[in-house]
Amino acid sequence: MGEAVASTIGSLIVGAVFGIIWFAYQYWKENKDK
Repeated sequence: MGEAVASTIGSLIVGAVFGIIWFAYQYWKENKDK
C-alpha cells in the first residue's frame, strides 16, 4: 500500500510541476509578443 501511495503522490507532483511549467510558458509567450 505504501508503494501505491508513493506512486500516486509522485504522479500528482509530476503532473503539478508539468502544469505549472505549461501555464508559465503560456503566460511568458503571451507577454513576450506585447
